[in-house]
Amino acid sequence: MTSSLLSSIEYFDMDRLKATETKVTRIGINGETPTASSTPAAPNRVLDASSNAMHGKRGCMSWEPPLTLRYVDVEARPGYASCKAHEYVDRPEVLRAKVKLLADLIRGSEQCVAYTGAGISTSAGIADYATQGDGVFPLLLSPMLAKPTPAHRILASLHAEGHLKHWIQQNHDGLPQKAGYPQHALNEIHGAWYDPSNPVVPMDGGLRPDLFKSLLLWEKKADLCIAIGTSLAGMNADRVVRSVSERATSGEGLGSVIISLQKTPLDELSALRIFGKIDDVMEMLAEELSITQSSVPTWDGVVGGDCGNGNEGCEEDMFMIPYNSSGNKMSPGNENNCLDLREGQQVRITSGFYSGDVGVVVGKQLEGHYKIRFIHPIKNKGWLAPKVHVLGCWMLVEAMQGLLDTFPIVTIAGVGVKGPDDTGKAIMFKAEPIQNKNQIGDLLSDMLKQREAASSGGGNVGNEREADCKSA
Repeated sequence: MTSSLLSSIEYFDMDRLKATETKVTRIGINGETPTASSTPAAPNRVLDASSNAMHGKRGCMSWEPPLTLRYVDVEARPGYASCKAHEYVDRPEVLRAKVKLLADLIRGSEQCVAYTGAGISTSAGIADYATQGDGVFPLLLSPMLAKPTPAHRILASLHAEGHLKHWIQQNHDGLPQKAGYPQHALNEIHGAWYDPSNPVVPMDGGLRPDLFKSLLLWEKKADLCIAIGTSLAGMNADRVVRSVSERATSGEGLGSVIISLQKTPLDELSALRIFGKIDDVMEMLAEELSITQSSVPTWDGVVGGDCGNGNEGCEEDMFMIPYNSSGNKMSPGNENNCLDLREGQQVRITSGFYSGDVGVVVGKQLEGHYKIRFIHPIKNKGWLAPKVHVLGCWMLVEAMQGLLDTFPIVTIAGVGVKGPDDTGKAIMFKAEPIQNKNQIGDLLSDMLKQREAASSGGGNVGNEREADCKSA
């Protein structure tokens, strides 16, 4: 938000504001179309809450309360420990004072962590669950083609400047990496669209053990947690915000900062509570800290044919990486392995829920990331189904530098595939090189038939994962 725009807002006659009240009729069991109507509400309606809930424990009690932006009398996250979906904004002079305080907290932090929810990505066109009523989002051909927002880019810049040490991301959308934030400093705790080993976790699913271990580490390590665009409605990962807040109450660390339009159950515990549009707040923060938004990398062909280490004879889409056949990083001095992502090549997932499953590279999507069609067992069904996963090119860039702890896939010439029966008996088959990309469909069909034949009788294969175009 520019200074001139802020100036014009600061001198706006607040008495002329007319709030609106939106009543929402949700979809019924018969699937009728929802309706929303706006009626005038009481003029100058404001948030009625304690000073801590409106401004945070480090806030100033003389600050005026946030104004109502939208009045929506439904739960933000029905079925969870959420608040009403009303939206509020701080007055311009209060917002500026809060952003100055936020900048001071960041300067004083040694272990600053960001914890982001779906609200950070709505301005990119990815819908969330918590926005109710007449929320408006940009139209996208696909959520995977979304571009990073100013907030994503500024967080990437905060990391590059040494202010932000770690980012815990509830979303699956890859927008932090698209903004230039490094994969190795990011925890996609609820799953990722660009990592075949980290499928989206359903609401009743379990978190990946290694990612949860990392979350617990940063829960203890962080002295400042900036929660952005999250309803904090009781997800396991919300513990990071709560723990950092509670330690600050005992005099340890700086506490939490919550930035969003809607109230959350943890507002009372926060050190600083900011009500506002996320991009606006982050742009003001960048101005306060004198940092610029990160440049957005392009991935189409950026790593094609780059085997690194001066290797010759490498073809496009082949990469030399220091990871072994289990996806683990090798010790220095070992010879790098070749990851072959040419169309038609077979690969295997090395870890996570789909560990051992085999797929075929089928091309690239519009942004240049690799598409791989895998065959997966389906929970309690006794049958298998194909699914296309995407591998983000940023993972290749960091893998060639040895920055990742593990790598999600390896190239194979033959493989033992975990079966969906209770014994876990392997299905063995020979993966012949594919000379003609028209053979890919035949190969996938053969793989599916072999696994179905070996899995007759079915069995329990663990939690099912279902990708969703909305973020948690």
